[in-house]
Amino acid sequence: VYSRGALVHTDSVPRSADGRQRVQLPPEVLRAAAPSARVVAYFYTRTYVTGTSSEIVSDSLFIDTDDVCKEEGRFSSAATNDDMCKNEQGCFSSAASNDDVCKEELSLERLDHLGFGPPPPKQPKERTEIQVYGGPNMTVGLVAVNKAVYFLRDERSLTREKMFDILAEQDLGRGIGDGRNTEKIFEYVKLTEAYEPSLPTVDTIFDVNLNRFPDLRRGHGMVEYIPPGGEETIPLDQVRRYFPESWLFTEIKLPSAGHMRQEITFPDSITTWAFTAVGVGQNGGVCVSRPLDMVTFKTFFAQVRLPYKAVRLEEVMVHIGIYNYRHFPINVTVTVHGDEGLCFSEGVGGQRNFRYQASLESRKTNSETLRVIPLVAGTVKLIVDVQSRNGQERDIVEKTLHVVAEGRRVTKAITFPLDPTGKYSSHHTPNGRQGRIQYANTATVSNRILTKSQKQLTEIDLYMPEEVIQGTERCQILACGDLMGDIISHAVMNGDDLFGSTVRDAEEAIGNLAPAVNALLYLNISEFMTPDVQAKGQAYVIHGVTRLLSYRQQDGSFALTKDSPSATWLTALVLKTLCQAEKIAFIDHDTLIDIGFDWLLDQVNGEDGSLVELDNRLARTTPPQPLTSVSYTSLLLPVTLSLSASAAILPKLINIQNKDISHVQNDHAQLLGNLIISLEESLEEIESPLVMAKTAYALTLNDPLDEYTIMAVERLSEMKRTTRFGLNYWAVSDENEPARRPFWYHSGTRASSIEATAYALLVFSKQAEAAVAALHVQHDGEWGEDEEVGAESLPEWNVNPDSIAGWLIQKRNSRAAFIGAMDTAAAIQALSAYSLAKLGLDEVNLHCNVTTSPTQNYTHIFDFNEENAITPKALTDVPMGRQLHVETRGTGLGQMQVKVEYNVPVEANANCRYNVTVTRHSASYSPLSDSENDVCRYCNMDCDDDEDEHIGARGSSGERRDSVRGSARASRSKRQITASRSSICIQVCLRSAENAYSGRTILETEMLSGFQPYITDLEQIYAKKESMALRSLRWDDEKTSVIMTFDQVPHDRSTCVSFRALERQDVSRRNPALVTVRAHEDPEPTCVESYDPDIPEINLAVYCANRICARCITNSQTPSLADIRELACNARYVYKIRQTAMNTSSEWVDIDAEVISTQKAGDYSETSIRVVSPVNCPCPRIFPRHTPVYFFGSHVDIFVDRENSRS
Repeated sequence: VYSRGALVHTDSVPRSADGRQRVQLPPEVLRAAAPSARVVAYFYTRTYVTGTSSEIVSDSLFIDTDDVCKEEGRFSSAATNDDMCKNEQGCFSSAASNDDVCKEELSLERLDHLGFGPPPPKQPKERTEIQVYGGPNMTVGLVAVNKAVYFLRDERSLTREKMFDILAEQDLGRGIGDGRNTEKIFEYVKLTEAYEPSLPTVDTIFDVNLNRFPDLRRGHGMVEYIPPGGEETIPLDQVRRYFPESWLFTEIKLPSAGHMRQEITFPDSITTWAFTAVGVGQNGGVCVSRPLDMVTFKTFFAQVRLPYKAVRLEEVMVHIGIYNYRHFPINVTVTVHGDEGLCFSEGVGGQRNFRYQASLESRKTNSETLRVIPLVAGTVKLIVDVQSRNGQERDIVEKTLHVVAEGRRVTKAITFPLDPTGKYSSHHTPNGRQGRIQYANTATVSNRILTKSQKQLTEIDLYMPEEVIQGTERCQILACGDLMGDIISHAVMNGDDLFGSTVRDAEEAIGNLAPAVNALLYLNISEFMTPDVQAKGQAYVIHGVTRLLSYRQQDGSFALTKDSPSATWLTALVLKTLCQAEKIAFIDHDTLIDIGFDWLLDQVNGEDGSLVELDNRLARTTPPQPLTSVSYTSLLLPVTLSLSASAAILPKLINIQNKDISHVQNDHAQLLGNLIISLEESLEEIESPLVMAKTAYALTLNDPLDEYTIMAVERLSEMKRTTRFGLNYWAVSDENEPARRPFWYHSGTRASSIEATAYALLVFSKQAEAAVAALHVQHDGEWGEDEEVGAESLPEWNVNPDSIAGWLIQKRNSRAAFIGAMDTAAAIQALSAYSLAKLGLDEVNLHCNVTTSPTQNYTHIFDFNEENAITPKALTDVPMGRQLHVETRGTGLGQMQVKVEYNVPVEANANCRYNVTVTRHSASYSPLSDSENDVCRYCNMDCDDDEDEHIGARGSSGERRDSVRGSARASRSKRQITASRSSICIQVCLRSAENAYSGRTILETEMLSGFQPYITDLEQIYAKKESMALRSLRWDDEKTSVIMTFDQVPHDRSTCVSFRALERQDVSRRNPALVTVRAHEDPEPTCVESYDPDIPEINLAVYCANRICARCITNSQTPSLADIRELACNARYVYKIRQTAMNTSSEWVDIDAEVISTQKAGDYSETSIRVVSPVNCPCPRIFPRHTPVYFFGSHVDIFVDRENSRS
């Protein structure tokens, strides 16, 4: 019996005298065979003279079974244990039930409903219990989802019906039964391998296919001004603030009785919750329960609607609805409280707190709309308190608004090692001064190690670039006592994504798993592993492997996406990681690793060692097309990865016990031999540092002292580049920045340079180990008399691994990773191996003192020892606009990172490698259009035409319609009907600016505040992924952006994507939305464009200072003497100044002034100052020139330009 691609039952019976035999299939087989099964019966005729088999006689039958689970379960919440009984089969069921068939259904039931009438609703925050029924010792996962989500996105939800549909798809056969002969019978059941007339022995002929299910993803009258101090105290325990789309996410294990109670607490939403259980039986089998609906409700409540995100100074509409389901009218008072960063447009002068009155009839609603302007970037809260005047009814709702600053967000990370003894550092002695190591002395960072006093001094200038949008800057410090501490904390302990969730594919999955595996292996060997880290590490690895399995093909290979062809280079990297992960968690070696290597073996051309590769992204200089066989010179990347993976896994195959693997060893040895020969013959053709580094590493793994290996390492050494401070790296071009250029203006290192340098570190570390091992062998007298290898013949490389590691450490980003998945996996492997080689030099005992200047009132201390070395310590809200000093003493090798974030205005990027055009206009319906494409009918975009030079875009005239920032509009026919302004059309076109196809490219299109894309339009774009080389597409709710990843972008035609966006929330005075393009190997976007709202209204965009843009002014009266005294007392300095010059630009006003006298001295003694003010701010421009005025300030900001000139 064969079901869902797996063998579920076998039996063998003798034939009776009349040639018949009755076979009884047990009920559990039928349940295991749901939803359908194929039964195959066969026997061999026997030649009685010779006693040998000569022919297979067979027949088959298709059975459509009931859709029941092998071990079913249910939720319950009405009956108690006394109401439950066992039927004759020993299955628990309701006492009132007449069902005596034991199906062990997984189900959920309420405990507060006896089955008469509708179940009573629950209150928000109320606790209750549900009863879970299933098989004995079944593992059950519980999830609750807002039922409204199912109405909006039901096609993405895992339901019981969908589970059986997925299982039915696993049936590999076709037809409903017989074939015209034995061969066809086996073919229809998809068991052709079983039918071999010349070899009728049938043993293990079934390839068991593990069924996988998608993860449930987890986975807001009259106005009366309230004077300060007049607010009523709000009872915090009554505030409704938790409004998730889904929650619970609890895993339980049922006892042997097969049922148990689960206590739950409802969130604050007024809605219907659908509870679902997914169970895995103790003997296998998966089942999904029918959903249990439970309503949370109040007879009197408020509903508050506002966008999830807004840009600072946009005017947001807050919709307040009050619902009265009582049988009598209610008079209410509505009080609205806003954070300090919110300003309401209602009221005189704008306030943060006010109230209004409303009257509600029985079973009626009342709605009001308020306008609010967020003044600060960050998270601001709004509380709506609704009370009846008699005090009997009350509901309090808190909503959060995420406010982002205008402009583009920039993140920079300055990373440096903590090595006060200098034992791990490359010795670069400046100006011949002894006892001193200098890592860097740039315009931003000075890092010195004084070896005599064992002290490290690091100075960082936190002076922001002159174009920064003031008030958006933020700085934090993260330090660890070990190089692997940040990745263990970030990935393993916190479960955070190393790459910001830009792409969801197999490369991202292996990019998160491989670095964590290397870090955990390092902890296993070192003395830093703790039971907590070990337990979480195992869980992290199991979760990562499970994610990878969703990209595994039936032949054992792996693909980048679930519907893309197998990738040789990816399969090799995955197998290597799985083999390493065996030391951390259980990995099915036979199924995952051995079968995968069998597939790799089939990809090698035995004649020349070339590989078969179907991964489209490797075709970067030609249009996307399936590749059948690629020569070695264009596939050095996967070849060397395959070799390194083979070399890593082959020793582990030898250690497998209780299995004859001689044929496996021979096959893998053949694979290695072909790859090694191919590498050795191609050394002279390699020009890329990345390919050379991987080749040298592969040959070093095979034999570090072989002549071809020595030749490869010599060529790699010749390709190295050196910084001004003696650090070595490998890159296609020189990446040294000008000495005077501040760090904020550095273009950053490419991913290929990081990956090449990481492999170079592995090479020279292995070479150093091999040299030491050879010397030890020679010292022990084990060289033969005829052996020519001696100490004088060992190669000496002019490359210090410390200088390579020092360069790599500086390139780590704030997420404990580097740029992409491949370079991060290689770099973490190299740094963990480097750290292991340094174990035992010193114990960890680091003491760091952090201060700032010119003021010394900011002081913090970090201490690390053997017990807390891998536990990061952080400082937030580090002062900006001054100098940061870090003094480190002690022993060990740690790491510190200074992460700086700020916003800059959107402007053309001189380093943009793409031609980017953005078009935006209102949606309008064309009744004469015969296209079935809604984007074409409503937007006149994406209308298919074979003659169009674009990929996926065409205007009505067939000509190119590229425009920037929505300045161009499509021509409209007189017959077109103007649609609502609530829908807009967006088109983004890309073209490589270089004379070649680009590499992998990430396009991120941000939505205007309050807008969301049409999901159906995005699905239509993804349906054309092959023609556009589109790898992935997703809508990010938190970033409110559509993110697309292209394997390549042509240079000879544009790649265009078009979709509509719908206004979901009311926002006025919107700021432009950003469109960014980033090459996958670049750390930051290389191109930035924007598009404006489709409404001609003036926004309030103004670049603000000190995080706050404005204040809610109650009146326009002149400040009183008390106000001025308070201002003077709170100021750090007070100058009497006189304006000498004023220069106005598009956004700023620069005012030069001389200091007449200092009324209150601050940190600086100035004779002249420059005041920078937004053009919208009238003060101090309103003061006449040469008229003395008093200037009160908190501190002075120092800015730098590209040449490090300070102002």
